[in-house]
Amino acid sequence: LKTGASSTNLKLPAKAGMTNLKIEAGAASVVIEVPQGVAARVNSTSGLASIEVDQNRFPKQNGTYLAPDYESAENKVDIRIEAGVGSIEVR
Repeated sequence: LKTGASSTNLKLPAKAGMTNLKIEAGAASVVIEVPQGVAARVNSTSGLASIEVDQNRFPKQNGTYLAPDYESAENKVDIRIEAGVGSIEVR
């Protein structure tokens, strides 16, 4: 997903096996909804962007947000975020 000055809500699939998602956002507001039962790994690089990740589901470990069952999960998503200014939320 490439986006500039916008507001985007993105709901990921619940039963898609392994999914790769790359977000490139400028001055944008992006909300990424990860369904229950889907494990996620989230890596981000940002300028002045605010990046909020649900750490109850995806605790931060060594700079990466990672679901405890990520490696063994049948349905999982690898999220890479590159953001300038704006806000990104993963829930």
